[in-house]
Amino acid sequence: MASGLFGLPITEDTVRATGEYPEPITQRDVADYAMKMKNASGKDLEAQQFVDNLKDRFVCVCVCVCVCIYRNLD
Repeated sequence: MASGLFGLPITEDTVRATGEYPEPITQRDVADYAMKMKNASGKDLEAQQFVDNLKDRFVCVCVCVCVCIYRNLD
């Protein structure tokens, strides 16, 4: 799986396989099911850990860029 992607994509076929939604499956049904599944299998924890790792790696770069921008605005 690519970096920064967590879990499997929710498609019409995914929603249809659950049997929770009547046919035809609409975009609203897919969105509703995706919202229900957003924290399934610890994806929320994986995403938080990913962001924390990015902060550890890039906080210095972000601070330097912000300081440079601030100095140029003066």
